[in-house]
Amino acid sequence: MNCRSSLSSRLKMVALTVALSAGNAVCAQDLMNGEFELGPANWEWKQAITAGIGACDSLATFSANFVNTPQFKIGSDRAARVTAAGSSGSYHSCGQIEQTVFVPIGARLKFDLRIGDPEYTYTSGPGRLSAYARDVQLGVEKTLFSASGSNCNANSPSCAPVGVPRDVDISKFWGRSARLKFQGSTSGQVGGVGYDQAPTLAYIDSVRFELPVLSQAKPKAGGYYNPSRSGQGLHISKAPDGQYSLIWYTFLPNGEPVWYMSDIAFHVGGVWQAPLYKFTWNTATNSRNPGTQIGDVRLESLSATKLNFMWDFYSDGDSSGFDGGEPLQFLTGGQGYTGMWYEPSLPGWGFSVDHEVGSSTSLTVFYYDGTEPVWAYASGQADPEGGVSFPIFRYTSTGLCPQCMFEPVSRVSTPVGELGLRLESDSGWFLGEGNLSDWTRGSSAFPVALSRLTFP
Repeated sequence: MNCRSSLSSRLKMVALTVALSAGNAVCAQDLMNGEFELGPANWEWKQAITAGIGACDSLATFSANFVNTPQFKIGSDRAARVTAAGSSGSYHSCGQIEQTVFVPIGARLKFDLRIGDPEYTYTSGPGRLSAYARDVQLGVEKTLFSASGSNCNANSPSCAPVGVPRDVDISKFWGRSARLKFQGSTSGQVGGVGYDQAPTLAYIDSVRFELPVLSQAKPKAGGYYNPSRSGQGLHISKAPDGQYSLIWYTFLPNGEPVWYMSDIAFHVGGVWQAPLYKFTWNTATNSRNPGTQIGDVRLESLSATKLNFMWDFYSDGDSSGFDGGEPLQFLTGGQGYTGMWYEPSLPGWGFSVDHEVGSSTSLTVFYYDGTEPVWAYASGQADPEGGVSFPIFRYTSTGLCPQCMFEPVSRVSTPVGELGLRLESDSGWFLGEGNLSDWTRGSSAFPVALSRLTFP
C-alpha cells in the first residue's frame, strides 16, 4: 500500500504537560486536524491529576480547553492546554493526545516545542514531554523523543521562552500505520508548607510529517549502511554507460545471509528505481539459474552520500507501493577498484569491492550455499594490487532483515576461509581457500581470472 502523497498537515500549538501518540487509520496520509482548527477533533485527549508524585497511567478522556497564548513565539497564537494545574496540596499532572496515522516512507516527524512559562512563584515543578509511536499491526511501541525543562523567572529580562524546532527520526515506522502519541507530565503545589510550586507546561506546534527535498547529486559509488542497523547494506556502482546498479547484502527472517541484485537504470531528478532479482544456483549443471524478479527498489538522493532506500517485495501480494525503507549513508569505497567483479568462465558469482586508494579495501563475496544465495565479508588496510590476502567471515543475525525493524540487532561471525586477490586494470585473480560452504574457486597454483562488471 502506497500512501506517500499529501504530507503537509500541521498540528496547532498544544499546551502540554503532556504526550502525543499516533495510530489506527489504515492509510491516513496526513496528521488530521493539524492546526486544531476543529478543536479536539481527530485526536484522543487524556489527562489525570493525582495527589503527590504518580505515574502517567489511568488517564481519563477529557474535552480540551483552548486558550490564547500570544507570548508563544512560534506558530499561531492559539493553544490547547492538555494538562491542568491542581487546586490544593501537592499533585502530579499528566496529559496526552494521540492519533492513528500512516507514516510516509522517507518522512521525518517535525514539530516545534516549548517547555515552560514565565512565572513569579518561588519554584516550579519540572516538565517533560515525550513522543512515542506504536506499530498498529505488531503492537510494538518505540520512544521517538524526550525533553524536559522548567519555568523561568518572570522578573528576569532573559525570561522569554520560545519554541524550538524538533526534527525526529521515525524511519522504523516508514510505510506503516502507527499510533502517534505525545505525552507530558509535571508536578506542582498549591498552599502547604511555605510556598506554591507552579507546574511547568509544555507546548507543541506545527506537528507534521515532512518529506525531504531531493538532491540532484548522483550517489557516490561504494558501500552504504544505516548506522542504527549496522551489519547489512548496499553496494552501489555504475555500468560503463553511467547507469547505476546495486547489490543488497541483507538477511532472511531466520538470520541467514542473502543477497539480491538490481537491474541497471539511470539516476534522474534525484531518483533511481529498478527491478530487484534473486538468483539461485543449479547444482546439477553447476551454473546460475535465470534471475527471478522479486520486487523493486528505489533510491532517493538527499546528497551525494546520503539517501533514502525503499523496497517492495511482491511476495506480500501487493506491488502497488513500497513495503518499507530506511535512511542510508555512505560508508566506504568510491575510488580505484570500487565496483562489481565476476569470473567470466563461471558467471553468477563474484564480489563487490569498496576501495579507498592507499587506505583500505573491503569486499563482499556473493556466492551460493547449495542452491541459495549467501554472502561473506572481508576487509583489510591494503590496496588490491600486487596480491593481498584477507580472512573471510560469514554472518548470521537477528534484527537486520527487511521485516525485522523492531527486533534488537545482533550479529555472529564465522570464519569461512581465506581470500587472495590481485586486481590490476580491469582484470585480476581470485583465490578462495577454506570452507565457503564448499564454494572454493582457484588455488595458489591456479588462480581464477576475473573481469570487471561495474565502476565507481
